[in-house]
Amino acid sequence: MAVEEMSLTAKSVRSLSARLGKVANPEGHTDGEWVSAFKAQGFEGRYRKAQAGQDELVSTSSIRELARGMSKKLKDRGAGEPAAKLLDRAINELSRVRFPTGMSGFATRDASMQHPTSPKQPGAFALAKGDAGKLHSQLDLERRAKVTAAMEAAVEDGADLVSIIEAGLKAGIAYTLGNFTAPLAASNVRPFARSTTVTAANTQTRMRENLKRIFVELGGPQQAGTDHAMSRPWVRNDTARSVSPFRNGPRGK
Repeated sequence: MAVEEMSLTAKSVRSLSARLGKVANPEGHTDGEWVSAFKAQGFEGRYRKAQAGQDELVSTSSIRELARGMSKKLKDRGAGEPAAKLLDRAINELSRVRFPTGMSGFATRDASMQHPTSPKQPGAFALAKGDAGKLHSQLDLERRAKVTAAMEAAVEDGADLVSIIEAGLKAGIAYTLGNFTAPLAASNVRPFARSTTVTAANTQTRMRENLKRIFVELGGPQQAGTDHAMSRPWVRNDTARSVSPFRNGPRGK
């Protein structure tokens, strides 16, 4: 990913943080860690382990390439430690928007997909093997391509770092909600999923609504509609650039 001239300010990073709202900072995600690690051996493993058992809506490779390009730009400009710390904080904001792997996937009459997960965190939708596992690999690559394309388009438009991050996040969220992770409480999903309890269905769906809230607060478009039921059927769409109406209230509560 070629990174052209862009601005990076404390104000822009604070603005991103404000729009993300109350997103927990994952264990292991500490300011001052990431920039120095982008060229180190084993970065990918360290990055994923910063919050184990989570689906990264913006892939590790996408973050690595963005950060490497921005780090080089800062170095070429002779930028000092304050700029590097700002980059750390911006990447930290981006990387903490993740979703539990056990709750990532979908199950419908026609197909099932489950993000690989550990035995201690069984998949809610299907077993992550066979067709369900192969479909995960395919969709993960598709999502990565859409995120990369969105970030590169923002670079071409001369966007600043935070706007590039927001473009990647919105693309990742839109694809995740539209084609990667279904609401477990949806009436056309729950009957075909492995996890069928009301508690699990509502918990997963509300977590998914939080991704939708982040998308909207980042300025992403939302479809109009009057059906806000948790059980509203899920409509799968691999070209989604907007999100559906909130389920059961504006924050999924």
